[in-house]
Amino acid sequence: MRSRTLFLPAVAACFLGCASSPGAAPDTTPKPPQSSGSLVEPYFPLVDGNIYSFATTDAALGDGLLTVKAHRTDALHGDLTIGATRKSFVYSRDAVSYESGAVVLKAPLEKGKSWEGEHGCPCTIAETGLKVELLEKSATNCIETSETCRSGTTYRTTYCPNIGIAKLVVEQGKVKAVVQLRSYGPPITL
Repeated sequence: MRSRTLFLPAVAACFLGCASSPGAAPDTTPKPPQSSGSLVEPYFPLVDGNIYSFATTDAALGDGLLTVKAHRTDALHGDLTIGATRKSFVYSRDAVSYESGAVVLKAPLEKGKSWEGEHGCPCTIAETGLKVELLEKSATNCIETSETCRSGTTYRTTYCPNIGIAKLVVEQGKVKAVVQLRSYGPPITL
């Protein structure tokens, strides 16, 4: 039972990678939109100041909410933050990677394209042209990657243009956790 109890927190950790970046908190003042010119950036845009709200589902832990904030440091670098955990990303011409070098997404964004994924396992673009339902609208032309590890864990991530991660499904045996995007955009001032 203990492994089931720890499964969803592990999914949240995987959402941002396996370790946080050291150092001071980033400047959170929103900056004008920046672009790296990367071929994959439309599917992993880090729009400074945007907040992403995800619904989480885990059979052992029940439903929850995960909030992620984007920060763009310059045209080629940005961060995603959940609570006090920050993960840094770097854009290149044909990929977006963690600052540590692990590849998140790599062009060409065609079905069957493979690379070593962020967990060190084979990652493949499994589907293209997907439609994903969000809280108040749907996203089209999405892609799904599948990273399957020898441990039996599979990470399926759906990326949508001009949105980023829309869904993450982590399965290990009969245990499954889902992180589904509900809303995204700049913070609301009341």
